Amino acid sequence: MKNIYLIPSIIVLNQVLKEVGVPSRFIPLVNILMGVVAMVLIEGFSVETVLEGIVVGGAAGGLYDLKKIKKI
Repeated sequence: MKNIYLIPSIIVLNQVLKEVGVPSRFIPLVNILMGVVAMVLIEGFSVETVLEGIVVGGAAGGLYDLKKIKKI
């Protein structure tokens, strides 16, 4: 994974979103979306790029946070 530097960037954006007041239950989803968007912008659209974006976003937010999400 050559775009591993995206993880710290997403973590910083994650903290900014928390400070702005985005509810915690949305943060893991936002992390994954940021990972996918960043990877597609950098590498171009492909299935592999989308999957890498999901991994990068999930790693940035910690996949364990997904179980903290309550029903919307």
